[in-house]
Amino acid sequence: MPNDQRSRLILASPIEETIQKISDHRRKSVCVLASGDPMWFGIGTTLLKRIPIEEITIILAPSTFNQICARLGWSMTEVETLSLCGRPASLLQAYIYPNAKLLILSSGKETPQIVANTLSDRSFGNSKITVLEHLGGSKERIISTLVN
Repeated sequence: MPNDQRSRLILASPIEETIQKISDHRRKSVCVLASGDPMWFGIGTTLLKRIPIEEITIILAPSTFNQICARLGWSMTEVETLSLCGRPASLLQAYIYPNAKLLILSSGKETPQIVANTLSDRSFGNSKITVLEHLGGSKERIISTLVN
């Protein structure tokens, strides 16, 4: 909106500096727009470490994991879910087993390659990896490949 004069803050990485700036605006009207699952390793749980729930209203959209399952035709009851956003990739190790269906939220563009390398290192070559980009947006794209 060109005439909107409200200030904007882009979430940066690492996120700690941005969280501090949001915290500095407590007791004022602040809107945080974020994708993903805010109460599942997302911005909601991160903000709640600094700001009490009484000062926050969380308005949810459809779950990212549910959207992924809808695109792939998978049942949520048949998948393992893991967020690597701000978390070590080593967490993936516990989720790898034969015929597992893993839904992994990426921490960045390097995450798919890290996952592929981990699968290969664990002798799960020929596993199918599907990357969903810009889910629900005009630039949505789905790319599938096999791990070497």
